[in-house]
Amino acid sequence: MRIRRGALSDADQLSDLAMRAKASWGYPDAWLRAWRAQLQFTPEVFAECRVLVAEEDSRILGVVAFAFDLKRTQGEIEHLWVDPSSDRRGIGRALLEATFEHARDAGISSLRVESDPGARPFYEKLGAVYEGDVDAPVLTVDRRLPVLRFQIGPAGRDPDQPSGFRAGTTS
Repeated sequence: MRIRRGALSDADQLSDLAMRAKASWGYPDAWLRAWRAQLQFTPEVFAECRVLVAEEDSRILGVVAFAFDLKRTQGEIEHLWVDPSSDRRGIGRALLEATFEHARDAGISSLRVESDPGARPFYEKLGAVYEGDVDAPVLTVDRRLPVLRFQIGPAGRDPDQPSGFRAGTTS
């Protein structure tokens, strides 16, 4: 598997991947239709975010899109999706590791993510700290999303820990 910079030419494949990944959580079709626009990799996503793609044998297995506010030294993970057929292979973790590396290089000290409720344990396992809940941007029901934050470790970290981890934060 390799991680590369995503390109606008990947947009259709990435949008399809996001829809399939979201559908794998078992949400009703009506909810998925309501979320479709939010899950699209539009030219605006590529303009506002850095997009990284995990691929193997030219097949896209996962994607992460993140944006940095350099004035405030913090970032936001906008998308993180893994092909359901490739779950539990470390792809999400590898994409986060690459994101942490980009964040450190840019002087970012923290990354925030509004997570799908089902993905919260994944983020916490990788060192994110729960900060509270926010209303979901597309309210299909009274739905809240957990907000989590990664503190980005400095260069020279413990080589046995992923780059976003800080000692004592893993569960």
